[in-house]
Amino acid sequence: MEALVCQLYGKKCQSVDVLRYEIHCTRGGKFEPEALPLWESSLRLHVTRENYQAAIWRRAVVLLPIIPSPHGHGWEVDNVSNGMEFVWLGS
Repeated sequence: MEALVCQLYGKKCQSVDVLRYEIHCTRGGKFEPEALPLWESSLRLHVTRENYQAAIWRRAVVLLPIIPSPHGHGWEVDNVSNGMEFVWLGS
């Protein structure tokens, strides 16, 4: 996953954290923050959430699909309020 993001930015590296550093150094700190790739921990959470969403879509053609809990897929489930909370930062 990280190698793919590096390739999308035209670099041959294996870490998006290294890629962010290289972009920062080559541009002398003059860049738009939104032009940088996500940190590795944030990228991992984003991909986890997208994979969960794709799993739900794959089940869309089933009459009564069994959908796994979003807990552990980039979401925290609050059983008290029956709500979900977005996990912003990875560990």
